[in-house]
Amino acid sequence: MNRLILIGNGFDLAHGLKTSYKDFIDWYWSGVLEQLKNCNDSKWEDGLCSFKAPNVVMLSDFFAKYNNYNNEEYIKTYVIKKNREYLSGYTTTFEEYSLIQNICKSIETKGWADIEYEYYVLLKEYSLKNDKDNLVLLNKQLCCLEKLLVKYLREMEVPEEKEIIKRSIYAPIETRDISLGASDMLKKYIEGCCEENQLKIEEKDKIKCYKNKNLLGDSYSYESQDYIEHAEKYIKKTIKTEEYPLIFMLPDNIMLLSFNYTKTASLYIPEKEEYFTVNYIHGKLDNPESVIFGYGDELDEKYKQLQESNDNECLKNVKSIKYLEADNYRKVLQFIESAPFQVCIMGHSCGNSDRTLLNTIFEHENCISIKPYYHKRPDGSDNYIEIVQNISRNFKDPKLMRDRVVNKEYCDPLTYPE
Repeated sequence: MNRLILIGNGFDLAHGLKTSYKDFIDWYWSGVLEQLKNCNDSKWEDGLCSFKAPNVVMLSDFFAKYNNYNNEEYIKTYVIKKNREYLSGYTTTFEEYSLIQNICKSIETKGWADIEYEYYVLLKEYSLKNDKDNLVLLNKQLCCLEKLLVKYLREMEVPEEKEIIKRSIYAPIETRDISLGASDMLKKYIEGCCEENQLKIEEKDKIKCYKNKNLLGDSYSYESQDYIEHAEKYIKKTIKTEEYPLIFMLPDNIMLLSFNYTKTASLYIPEKEEYFTVNYIHGKLDNPESVIFGYGDELDEKYKQLQESNDNECLKNVKSIKYLEADNYRKVLQFIESAPFQVCIMGHSCGNSDRTLLNTIFEHENCISIKPYYHKRPDGSDNYIEIVQNISRNFKDPKLMRDRVVNKEYCDPLTYPE
């Protein structure tokens, strides 16, 4: 059996990185003000907003007059709402373009934003109106944000790995986590691990790999040979146990499917290890050309209208199309086709922006379990239900969803509040 781990932005946040879109937009507005303060022109524009000083005064001189308001403390404290009010309050020629405006409104009202969702909302609006000019401008705005996001994330340092997360990645699959519909699949898999009433050599090598690379931690302190002997006694029926021996439940292959651009996921993969891999499905920061930033919900009822519009601007940033520029998507398909697999969700919201790919994974016949690792808040509450609600939107078959998603009592937080 294999394990596919969905790595989302919450994974980076759990490592102390400020990778939320709110943090990114805060950084963006700080940069805008810095550029305006040093601009030796009366006009300024960056593809997301524009500013024109009154009376053809240089922007640097204009902002110097209001220096008391334009200091670092002010910037850091009031970056989004107050800074935008500050800019618009002194001139009527400050303009936010549609995408950044919607993103900031979301942050002001909800405290967070999904840039790709806001893009898709505007994409559908302009497409239905056959508004070609705004479609072109919208795609340019998303391109600007993508380049800025890459710049922002590249400034971050690589964090240290967390032991609790490492143990969760390599932990054996719990029998109780496997869906009822996959019980026969599990039995066949275990039968396939044996030959002539003995454990296959591949299974013996697997436990040695886990132990030699210290992937199991102190909870599994016995020597490899002890686990091998236990499994062979089980095969020969010389012992009885309600749980399958550890060797059978250790994933044969693990793929960290990272939807992030940062290198955080790579912290958890041993060097020169072919059975444990990271797949950066949305590209890497050290190769900006590989970055995929857009929307991926072909199940949305409006998506077919975008296809039928016969306008390639509507499909320019659709993820499932951009996946074809690399082989990362094909590697995911090969992985889920190769053997039964458990899905673990670590920091991915399972929102609609990745719905096409998630539906392919979640409803695949080889999927035996979907286990969310939820976020535990300082006040004791958590987001398990929110994750499951989002997971449900990625299923066409609700009965299948209820069987495959692991109950909360068997799930754990990704990390605990410090």
